[in-house]
Amino acid sequence: MSSFDDDFAAAESMFAEAFGDAVIYVAGATEIAWTAEVVLSKHEVTDDYGATTVVVSRDYIGDASALGVVPVDGHRIMQTIGGVLKTFEVMPIAGKKCWESADPDGRQIVVRTKETT
Repeated sequence: MSSFDDDFAAAESMFAEAFGDAVIYVAGATEIAWTAEVVLSKHEVTDDYGATTVVVSRDYIGDASALGVVPVDGHRIMQTIGGVLKTFEVMPIAGKKCWESADPDGRQIVVRTKETT
């Protein structure tokens, strides 16, 4: 890695600490403490009849290596919001898979979810 890459990775880490939320990523029986930035994303879905619906997903963006697992449909993310523990299910949204890289190098990952509780 170059000096620039090292500096950029350090900046990403500081950004996550400053602006990220502490969540628990649940993959089967494994629980992983993870820091991720929360972004609400709107997706337009058009059905077979031409009707368009806007779907909102709660996306979590964080360090892929810190997560340590490849997200799959059915995994969950738990987050305390306003003193209440909420659960969000990892799932594909509007024809997009449930996760994707957030940057060209794959350091950051976007995980798409919908609230289940």
